[in-house]
Amino acid sequence: MREPSGELIRFKCRNLILYKKELEFRKNGFIYGPIRISAYVQGPVAKKLVNPTIQHDFVRDKIAIFFIRDPRDILVSSYYSFGFTHGFSKVDTIKVRQEANKRRICEMTLDEYVLESADKQVELFKTLYWLSKTCRRGVVLRYEDMINDFDGFAEELSQYIALEDATIEGIYQKTRPREKEDVTSHRRSGKVEGFREKLEKSTILAVNNKLADILTLFDYRD
Repeated sequence: MREPSGELIRFKCRNLILYKKELEFRKNGFIYGPIRISAYVQGPVAKKLVNPTIQHDFVRDKIAIFFIRDPRDILVSSYYSFGFTHGFSKVDTIKVRQEANKRRICEMTLDEYVLESADKQVELFKTLYWLSKTCRRGVVLRYEDMINDFDGFAEELSQYIALEDATIEGIYQKTRPREKEDVTSHRRSGKVEGFREKLEKSTILAVNNKLADILTLFDYRD
């Protein structure tokens, strides 16, 4: 990948590295991310990385990619990930919290978890929305477009990051949904709108009501 012409911060809701030293953001030649804004608010990742970078004054003059996914699919994925497939941190204090969270999730049904956790998604997506409106050189890219319209997705992405053809092809190959779901794998499915097959109809109606504003903001159908 060639170096971008400006400083770029990549926002995402998954897969955040735990940094052990103070962060330094350089003006040119570096890509920072992914920055998972759903990180535990009292944890070191949130304090050192997330909280400073989700301030409007910080993001205003950066190049930023806001990568989102249907919040209903995020909720389903989170249930399986945090309840069944994710490992634990090597940091004891974090591990204790992760173990307690896993026990709590395992005592719930998928529908119960989704209904309980939906309000948090509203908060996170509203944060992303307002950051994207503040950022002068930002773009919102959707997971669903990466799956259903990869050429269009890659074209938009390439306007912000200079990517070689081989890199784009690699992204395509690694992001295709599984043909068959594997609930024991970290990458369980990847299917678009998989929540429709996983949740009760009454749960979908209730969650759609909770998420109505952000579904509209990011052009997701109910």
